[in-house]
Amino acid sequence: MIVPDDYNSVHDAIKNASEGQTMYVKSGVYNECLIINKKLKIIGENKENAVIQGEMQKS
Repeated sequence: MIVPDDYNSVHDAIKNASEGQTMYVKSGVYNECLIINKKLKIIGENKENAVIQGEMQKS
């Protein structure tokens, strides 16, 4: 699963991912609020250019 090739947003990719799946995020800045409620591996294309920005809330 590759963002943005397979899904336009990280949120949509997470929503459609299966438990334990690996997601690859290409370079870019993704301004999204995410809820991750399953085990996933999220790998950025590189640490300088694959950025997910959002607010963090604990539940």
